[in-house]
Amino acid sequence: MISVITDPQNIILALSTLAAFMTVMALAAPFLKRDNLASRLEAVTKRREELSQQARASNQPTQRVRRVAANRVNLMKAVLDRLKLDALAGSKELRIKMS
Repeated sequence: MISVITDPQNIILALSTLAAFMTVMALAAPFLKRDNLASRLEAVTKRREELSQQARASNQPTQRVRRVAANRVNLMKAVLDRLKLDALAGSKELRIKMS
């Protein structure tokens, strides 16, 4: 029994069989691997939708702030128009007095 295991021909045969099996497994491993692309794409799509909803929710207050700022600017323009300060700022006499 021990002579069968220690026989060089049997050792070479066992090692070559193991090498052939490992080669077949190495070549077949990529084909046996499960494709996770579909599940990853679904997860990415779901996360993108969550992020876009968060962005829309966070943009609503800033749009209100922008409207308030625009109203302030319009109010300032109305005051300038009523007082006609823009015409005074363009006059040469006022520039000379201010310099």
